[in-house]
Amino acid sequence: MFGLTLLAKSRFDAIGADVAFLEGPGFRLELLQPAGGVRIPELTAEPPAHIRPIGNKALVFRVEDLASVTRTFRDLGVTTVWEQRDLGDGSISTAIRDNDGNLINVFQQGASPIG
Repeated sequence: MFGLTLLAKSRFDAIGADVAFLEGPGFRLELLQPAGGVRIPELTAEPPAHIRPIGNKALVFRVEDLASVTRTFRDLGVTTVWEQRDLGDGSISTAIRDNDGNLINVFQQGASPIG
C-alpha cells in the first residue's frame, strides 16, 4: 500500500520476536512482532488522547498526492480515523489504523485549500 519492498523476514530468538525488513525511497524500516505481545489500550486511543502516553504515537508518511492515497485506502476498505483533515499549517492529512490499531498518519505538505 505504501510502496515498500520486503527485503527479508527473520526471527530474533534472543528476544523472541519475528522481524521484517522493509525498504522505501531513501529509508529502511524494521518491524518487530514479539511472541506474547501485549496491547496497551492507551497507545491506540483516539486522537488527541493518543499523545498522552509516552511511547508509540504514530507512524507518519509524507506524500505528494493525498487525495489519491485516500482513495486507495477507501478502495481497500482500510479503517480511517479521518480523511484529508486540515492540520492548520497549510498541510492536510488522512489517518488510518493498521490491523493492530496503531495510528498511521499520511500527510501532504501545503495542500490545504484554506492555508
